[in-house]
Amino acid sequence: IIVRSTDCQVGKTTTMKPYILVLALSLTGALGAQSKEEVEVRRVLDSKYAAISKSFVNSDYKTFGSYLTEDFKSKSQGTDLNKKQVIEDFKAQGSRMSQVAWVKTIEKLLVAGDRATAWVHGHMKAKMEMSSDKLADFTLDVESKDLWVKRQGVWKLLSSETLQFTPTINIDVLVWFH
Repeated sequence: IIVRSTDCQVGKTTTMKPYILVLALSLTGALGAQSKEEVEVRRVLDSKYAAISKSFVNSDYKTFGSYLTEDFKSKSQGTDLNKKQVIEDFKAQGSRMSQVAWVKTIEKLLVAGDRATAWVHGHMKAKMEMSSDKLADFTLDVESKDLWVKRQGVWKLLSSETLQFTPTINIDVLVWFH
């Protein structure tokens, strides 16, 4: 295997040795061995995360709640919330946002029978209402550890723990002096 790449700074073509390519792919997980079960669970959970994001974007909190177990718990910044509280919190957040895009990516997944632990990166971009006439660019990056359980053949989210939470709000403020 020979891979050719162009060095953008110098404009010359170089040749990468096969063992370097294999090492690079191994380090990125592209050649990582996963069981058929892990591959299938990842596929299912990826679709669940996409559906959760879509339900939030569309303000469909009933559907959002259907992905959570009845005994769902969330821990974020020292606060514990149950399923009902999380849905209410999402409604409050969603009511102030427009032009929302939310992508969740599974970074790592461990599967043990009917339980799966996913380390997830979430990235949200939106316009957030700051006052009646001001919108701000809002981004949110979240790292979380989610525990999924398979109940009656369906994967549902049992708990989510926020590991890192980085919101950014950019707003242009004009101050007029008289």
